[in-house]
Formats: sequence, C-alpha cells, structure tokens
Amino acid sequence: MKHNDRLIRVIGVVKLVKAAFLFSFAIGALELVHKDMRAWLAPIAPDGHHHYLDRALAKLATVEPRTLHELGIGLLIYGTVFTVEGVGLIMRKVWAEYLTVGVTISLIPLELYELIEGRSLTKFIVIVINVAIAVYLVDRLRRQGHWPFRHRAEAEAPAAAASEPATAADAAPPQA
Repeated sequence: MKHNDRLIRVIGVVKLVKAAFLFSFAIGALELVHKDMRAWLAPIAPDGHHHYLDRALAKLATVEPRTLHELGIGLLIYGTVFTVEGVGLIMRKVWAEYLTVGVTISLIPLELYELIEGRSLTKFIVIVINVAIAVYLVDRLRRQGHWPFRHRAEAEAPAAAASEPATAADAAPPQA
C-alpha cells in the first residue's frame, strides 16, 4: 500500500471515530428529551468550585426538550455524513474524496465564526487540520487527474479524437 493510500485510510478512520462520538452524543441528547433536566442534574448540582462546569450545568438545566431533539437529529445527520465519508475513504473511492472536500470546505466558515466568537487554541488547530485535509485531498485529486470532476484520460480522449482523423479514408476529401 502506498503512503498516499495509507493517509487516505487514516483520514477515513478519523472520520469514523468522529462519527462514533457524534452518534453517542446524539443518543444522549435524544434520551434527555423526555427527562426533567433539573431533576436529572440534581446529583451533580453546581458547587461553586468548578466555574466552567457550573456554567455548563446551569445552561444545560434550561435547555428545552425541542432543542435537545433538534440537536440529536442534527448530530445523527452529521454522524451519518462522517460515516459515509469514512467508509468511502477507507475503500479509496474518489466520490468520498469529493464529498470530504465539499463537506470540509463548507464547514470552515462556521468554524471561523466559532473561533471569532470564542477564541481557543483547540478551535484554531481544528480549522488548520481541516484546511490541511481539504488542500491535501484537492491536490491528490488534481495529481490523479480527477479534478475538476473527471479523469484526465477521459478529458483528453474527445479532444484528440476531434482533432485527428481516425483513418486515411476519413482524411481524404469527399469525391463527387
């Protein structure tokens, strides 16, 4: 297996791991839809010693069931997209590379907005990794002749056929 194929498969495995986490969070969110959040959070009530945890729990206690339901469904959809990307990349399918490029690039503006709203090194690193993956995949598709959207040999064949006659009979002028 070539190094490039190994890297594609690593990206695919990372996508599947992300999908597993998203599915776990989705199931958790959907399980909480029918629960009384305040009663459910009572055993881990804020104690003042953990500022960030206390803030997160206070926000979680006020989440509406509809919001949890929408979050759960969104996470399921996102997890499904990651699963399709991951399986396709592991199987080394060109369509999976296109899908990964499209999804990754489409989410970068949202990630940039999140970075601006709440600056963090982790968010910055995630953006850099996603941009690097997109650039790598576009470069890989270009080197293999699949960018933009068709194989180089297919693109050159019609042009060559149109410019050169196929046989000597085709090259002869028509006789009257």
